[in-house]
Amino acid sequence: SHHTLVLGSSNRLWAFGSGVKGQLGNGRSENRTQPTMVEPTWAGVEVQAVSGNVDLYHKMAVII
Repeated sequence: SHHTLVLGSSNRLWAFGSGVKGQLGNGRSENRTQPTMVEPTWAGVEVQAVSGNVDLYHKMAVII
């Protein structure tokens, strides 16, 4: 449940940390020690903001 989301330059979303249950949003079930870019599911999607913990196990990115 320990993972981090980072909003980088050009509104790119990066994730790292615990990912064994798919928490990182990169389509894999593995931990990552280095930030990995999260590819948007839809073409033309842009991340505008990243929140802290929604609850113990979830984080949220706002996309438009």
